[in-house]
Amino acid sequence: MKAKSAFTVYYQNVRGLRTKTNQLLMGSLSCDYEVVALTETWLNSDFASAEFFSSAYTVYRRDRMYEELDCQRGGGVLIAVSNSVQSSLISTTIKAYYDDIWIELRTPNATFIIACVYFAPNLGVHIYQSFCDCCEQLKNRYASSKFIIYGDFNLPHIDWYVEEDTVLVPRCVLGAAACVVLDTMCYLEMQQFNNVSNHCGRYIDLIFAED
Repeated sequence: MKAKSAFTVYYQNVRGLRTKTNQLLMGSLSCDYEVVALTETWLNSDFASAEFFSSAYTVYRRDRMYEELDCQRGGGVLIAVSNSVQSSLISTTIKAYYDDIWIELRTPNATFIIACVYFAPNLGVHIYQSFCDCCEQLKNRYASSKFIIYGDFNLPHIDWYVEEDTVLVPRCVLGAAACVVLDTMCYLEMQQFNNVSNHCGRYIDLIFAED
């Protein structure tokens, strides 16, 4: 998926990378995307980033805290940035509630803050509120930067419709967590651009960006 930016971005929910090392490495050797953002990596410390991406990329990861959550798979986010683009890590959550990673990209004409986030299904509204608070804090800290957030939000009860070809607008919203996220994105003047639904016709993966 491509978002509106000064560089090319590939985003996908990969549903586990542990058995896909060769495929992803070969893909990274031949692809021309400057940024690759992946959710549900299912990675842990047993897997090195070099198994998936060539040395042409700098890889930023936030693996799921499996011991704290008493589970063995699921979650995890990753952003790989071509070395042709200046990048640095600025934030990641230190708690196990959700997985996120935030990086800064610097281009000749603008600075971008790129995030990748994963929420497990059926989380409480307070966890989404914690993420939204983080969004607001970073937006205030990097007020002159353009923000783009990619992620699996697991908020299936939002009825989206396409407006002006690319922007999706919520038509019907159910659930407090969905309301918190949408209210925050509206406050931050960010819109939702992903128009690819899952096999059930739901929009679980969302891309929020400033117009």
